[in-house]
Amino acid sequence: MRTPWRNSGSSPRHARRHSRWTRAFRCPLVMAAALAALTACGGDGSSSAGNGSPHGTYSDIVEPVYETLMTEAGYEAGRWAEDPDGSASLWATAFLYPWGRAAGDPEATERAGETLDRLLEDLAGPLPEDPTRLVLCLPACFAGLASGAGVLEEAVRPVVESFLNTMDRRAQAQGYYLEETASPKAPTELTALLAWSNLLYRDYWDWPRGTPYVYPGVGLALLDATREKAWDAEKEYYRARPWAHGLDIPSNGWMILGLMKGFENEELIPYQVNAEGAAAALEALRDKDRGGYFSSADSRDGLKTLAENNLAVTALLALYKNLADAFYLDRAEETLQFIADRMYADGKLSSVVPAGVSHGGEGWSAGENFHFLYNVLVVQALKDEACRNLLAFRPMHCEERSLPGGVSPGRSRTRYPEEFDNILKTVLYKVPWRDGDILYDYGDMPGYASWLLFDLAGETGEEEYAETATAVADRIVRLIHEDLVYYLAEISFGGFSLYAAKAHYGAERPVYEAELDHVLGLAVFLATLDDYYLDIVDRLTGGGNYGYGATTLTAQVAYLLFLSRYYPPDGFRPMWDEYPEVALKMVEAANREAWDEAGGYYYKSADQPEIYLMADGYMVYTLVEAYRYTGNPEHLDRARRVVAAMERILGDSEGGGFYAMPPALPSLGYKSLSSNSYALKACALLYHATGEEAYRQKAESALDFLLKDLYAGGAVHHHLYEGRACRGDMWCSGCNFRILQYMDYLDDLAKNGTDATKDRP
Repeated sequence: MRTPWRNSGSSPRHARRHSRWTRAFRCPLVMAAALAALTACGGDGSSSAGNGSPHGTYSDIVEPVYETLMTEAGYEAGRWAEDPDGSASLWATAFLYPWGRAAGDPEATERAGETLDRLLEDLAGPLPEDPTRLVLCLPACFAGLASGAGVLEEAVRPVVESFLNTMDRRAQAQGYYLEETASPKAPTELTALLAWSNLLYRDYWDWPRGTPYVYPGVGLALLDATREKAWDAEKEYYRARPWAHGLDIPSNGWMILGLMKGFENEELIPYQVNAEGAAAALEALRDKDRGGYFSSADSRDGLKTLAENNLAVTALLALYKNLADAFYLDRAEETLQFIADRMYADGKLSSVVPAGVSHGGEGWSAGENFHFLYNVLVVQALKDEACRNLLAFRPMHCEERSLPGGVSPGRSRTRYPEEFDNILKTVLYKVPWRDGDILYDYGDMPGYASWLLFDLAGETGEEEYAETATAVADRIVRLIHEDLVYYLAEISFGGFSLYAAKAHYGAERPVYEAELDHVLGLAVFLATLDDYYLDIVDRLTGGGNYGYGATTLTAQVAYLLFLSRYYPPDGFRPMWDEYPEVALKMVEAANREAWDEAGGYYYKSADQPEIYLMADGYMVYTLVEAYRYTGNPEHLDRARRVVAAMERILGDSEGGGFYAMPPALPSLGYKSLSSNSYALKACALLYHATGEEAYRQKAESALDFLLKDLYAGGAVHHHLYEGRACRGDMWCSGCNFRILQYMDYLDDLAKNGTDATKDRP
């Protein structure tokens, strides 16, 4: 669907000497702001694929290509000439917003805004029989929201949701694979595009209530259906259609983008494996002699297109962003250099390069040229490890801020002071907050955020910490009254937030105790209904939405109930004294349903007889509390056995930390921040209960793994798989608040031994 827009044959570099853009770029300061970093792509300004290039490095052509687009692409009032498939609108919006901001170029920002306005008009209209253009354009809405250019959420969100409702309904009717939709694009490509937009929704808004679809969930359904229908298991690539044999870039490129966004949202390893498999298959289309990708496996015709090479680069950069494998960045830069070397002439990039053409080619398209410029911006951001609000990057606040009062809490910590402060800055200032919530948290953020921030308010005397912690607790109160069942996962973690708020405010604000009583009362009701082992709740909620298993859910609820005994009620709470008793019954139920006596560990669930680090780590929490509550040494002995089994079966004696589940092998295993943080605290609690230094050292060792292997750029990232640590947007705010709180607890133990108090809010 290339849409050439031919020029008159005059050279754009000389025909536009006096354009507003050219005048701006004759100012050295503006030139530096926008281009200095781009010319650094390739480190020293060179590229292995660019030696002997007639144009220099690929970043050298950014300026003339931009000039051509701004003057020859037939732009008028938000429309780009010859743009039937919407690619010019999408990639112009994705590029012009960040470019305009970096260059201080108001014309770029203005055109991006006008383009988005026209797209919103189109998206708000009736859905045509052929929805291709609108499906392709939809991500431009997220590019606008990411831009920081004052795009109004209230103008964008209703349009996005209305369009997704209609389009997702059509997808649902077709089994989430758009095989019956009229489109010039193959069904795999079109389905992947729709999946990507559904998944991008999660970066900006919570799961919507009152709408027929949970959009990120639809995105996963689209990915899964496409794999079922179109994945060639033997050759390991996606077919354009279930019955069509042959490898192509559009189907696999867009699926890689969708899969990597699904991986980013849900942290599911199969999506990573699938995306990397598709990328490996695309190597069969690569021209190993001249660079770039052929359009088909039959390379005898030598046909290469800008659209397909652009998409290959975007897919490769998505892989690099979250996996930090230099192979993907190198391959992307080689392809960009091929584009500059072979497709560029007279200020523009040609759409098609036939065999035998040294440079230049046939036709040109504004969308394809803007797509190239967007890819260059992405490379720059990734190589600089910079905070950039680009399409498909999670939105962040990039300005640097000092912590409240200019005080560095990390300085008073015994270990990792710089990392402590940097993580705190990220979760406090860089992530987007709204009414006590972080836009893309996973539900576990509220409890750990309030817990840590109220502690820091007490330590530093800085009210800003308490204000943020209070906003989080107040949101949990609102959710309880808004829809307790719908927000059950967030509210269950929010119990820690309510405990922290109750401890901070006491009788001054009785609402936190009252709502905590409601939450604990609901926990008792569910536990009683489920015979104190939450396997029914596990099945109904999908393991708390994330497949955690019945043992983890049981341990979490029991721990929440045990904590009540440290916070005597200020008001009349007739059930309060019963909460620890119910927690004790839940421990006994887990012993009955999920304990492996021979192995010395708990199963993930009664019907999943395997050790699972999160479940066993969390059960140690409850066993230590059961020991504290009853004085019965059997609970402590069992906790010791669990930690011994964790270390024996899942511990990594060489690399540090623990594997989340078998196989515990460096070449195959999976070690995550989430499960290791629970193991860390399990060991810390055993030290707290016994005074045996070996347990504290195990906890410190787990922290060393997390901070040395998974920390980068102000955040601890989600996991290490097959020896590779993920990067980019593969991290969660809740886990980072939790690791800060657990670092605080370890520091307390190091300074105060068994007299430490920071094991609870």
